[in-house]
Amino acid sequence: MWKFFTLSVLILLSSCADKKEVHRDISTSENTIAIGFVDSLYSNILHEERKVWIYIPNSFSYSIYTGQRNYPVAYLLDGNTHFHAFTGILEHLSEENGNLVCPDMMVVGILNTNRNRDFTPTTDVDVKESGGGEKFSEFIEKELLPHIDSIYHPLPFRMLVGHSYGGLAAINIMLHHAAPFNAFLAIDPSLSWDNQVILKQADTLLAKTDFGNKRLFIGIANTMGSDISLKRLQQDTSADNRHIRSLLTFVNYLKNKDLRSLRWDYNFYEDEDHYSVPIRAEYDALHFIFRNYPFTAYNELFDSTISTDSAKRIVTDHFQNLSSELGYRVLPPEHFINAVAGMFLRDRLVARSEAFYVMNVQCYPQSSNANKSMAEFYARQNEKEKAAVYFKQANTLGKNRSAHP
Repeated sequence: MWKFFTLSVLILLSSCADKKEVHRDISTSENTIAIGFVDSLYSNILHEERKVWIYIPNSFSYSIYTGQRNYPVAYLLDGNTHFHAFTGILEHLSEENGNLVCPDMMVVGILNTNRNRDFTPTTDVDVKESGGGEKFSEFIEKELLPHIDSIYHPLPFRMLVGHSYGGLAAINIMLHHAAPFNAFLAIDPSLSWDNQVILKQADTLLAKTDFGNKRLFIGIANTMGSDISLKRLQQDTSADNRHIRSLLTFVNYLKNKDLRSLRWDYNFYEDEDHYSVPIRAEYDALHFIFRNYPFTAYNELFDSTISTDSAKRIVTDHFQNLSSELGYRVLPPEHFINAVAGMFLRDRLVARSEAFYVMNVQCYPQSSNANKSMAEFYARQNEKEKAAVYFKQANTLGKNRSAHP
């Protein structure tokens, strides 16, 4: 445990130190903090201009040196409402902040023009301009996704996030148009809509649909009246509790179906209401959706009795399995491998340390930091000629880096 804690601190310090340099390089104003920018496209399906807010991790700004220019994407409904919180949670849990809970991700926050129209699958006579869900789904699949793919060239992993009516839209898309997405987060979705129309469809569709190992996380807020308990809720028939009853019924459908092709989980947040629940649900969902992402085999890795090749396989097997699961190549993060190599050297496992420094240069040949660390390793081993080669390469890459804003 102590070794794992020490390694985590080293990764965090290394990551933060590098990011300070990056922010200094790319800053255009000392008085401005920006977490994203605005993009837009005209929708021929919806006959209107649609704006999206784009978040790209800071690692993109020095991607010329690491080769990391592409990211999985989270599409965020009600983008203007949830953009700041979601990108903050994501940044904290990813390598961006020295963590390995989930990958660095691009976020596309879809701004609303007519929320009731876009998020509802059927028309309700009591809700003005409702029932445009099919056209909105078509806009996402046929216009927005190709727009993002053509400009930003993301990795082939997409997550759809929605809250309330947005959660209803996410469930509806999962049931009827799931193909473009790999994961769904439905936060307190409004499954009571139109006499539970989507809930009724789900009972049939969940049983016969092959979801292809997609992931679903459902966050449920405590919207029950104060005079009723969760245990008594299913016997309740009042309109006031129809929302949460619909959600628990949906969870029961999931529990009672043979859903080997859908990986799912949910959480009931007893202390959160409909409006406060998104942050906790987003945090938990990222842990669930990327539950196999973190590297945890530290005891095996730092076992001094295993061979260097075995140590390398422990790491490469993890990231190869992760690549197979997520559908794109996942490289071991540069700061992680660098910190591991440094720990091996501290433990006097010199051959193992060298192998991991070499691995880092092979994964990130354009990284000044990876080459510099390799050079410093050889300098400590008094292998001056090898050290000189990597110091020269690191210096060249560092100069190239300084030349780019």
